[in-house]
This record gives sequence, C-alpha cells and structure tokens, in this order.
Amino acid sequence: MHGHDKEESRQRQREDLLQQIQEAYEEYDKDPFCVPSDWRSLFHRPLHTYCLSDRDTLACWLKSYSEARQQQALLHTRQKEASKQFFARMQPVAPSLRSVSIPDLSSTNSTDSDSDCDLSISTHDSDSDLETISYPEDDFNSWDGGEDVSWAENA
Repeated sequence: MHGHDKEESRQRQREDLLQQIQEAYEEYDKDPFCVPSDWRSLFHRPLHTYCLSDRDTLACWLKSYSEARQQQALLHTRQKEASKQFFARMQPVAPSLRSVSIPDLSSTNSTDSDSDCDLSISTHDSDSDLETISYPEDDFNSWDGGEDVSWAENA
C-alpha cells in the first residue's frame, strides 16, 4: 500500500498529489467560480507541467487551492446570510384585484357630461362577468390609477 521502500512510498505520494491536482483542474474547468477571482492564477500553469514538480511543490499548490476553496465558501456563506437579513426585512404584500381602493364618486359635483374620461378600470371576478367602471376626469386626476403595494417590515 505504501510501497516497499522510501522511494516507492514517495512516488505513490507524488502520484496521489498529482491525482488531486488533476481533480482540482477538472473542477475548475466545470466551475471557474469554485475559487475567488484573485486566486485563479493557480490555474494559469498548464496541468502537464506539474508532472515535473517535486512533492513539496505539489503539496503547497494543493494547500493554496484548499485555502482558495475555503475563502470562496466563506464568501458564499457571508453573502447568503446578508441576503437573508436583507430580504427578511422587506416582504412584499401584493393587493388582490378586489382590494384596489376606488375613489368615492357619489360626491362628484361635476354636472358637465364632457368631463367624463375615456379611461376606464376593468375588474374581473371569477363569479361574475367583466364589469367596467368609468370615472369623471376630475376624480381621475386626483387618483393615481395604480394599485398600492406596501412593504411589511419584520423587526
């Protein structure tokens, strides 16, 4: 398993290190974001050149690669926690079509029929047909025409 003598043991260790470096290169080829961008220089050297390197060089490269992976994992963890805190504070509360506030038209003082606006708001209820409501121009100008979207804040 470890070799019959020291030289054979060293050769097996070196082959194991080369195998690990090859796996790291394959992982980097699949996902270059497995390491931070400032650590990508680890992969500028062609893989075949490591065959000529000694065991210490190979072990140092693998330690550097391991450190890069740890830093990337830490970065992802920090970003994940920060995004959880950010999105936990703001949760959208979207109104339904039936909860849209419509201005009261009963207090309209306009008697001029030309003041009716061509714009209309349509609402659709699953139990009824499509209904259309027209608003006088004066009331329409005071109403922004959009649905209110509020954000509930969690403390």
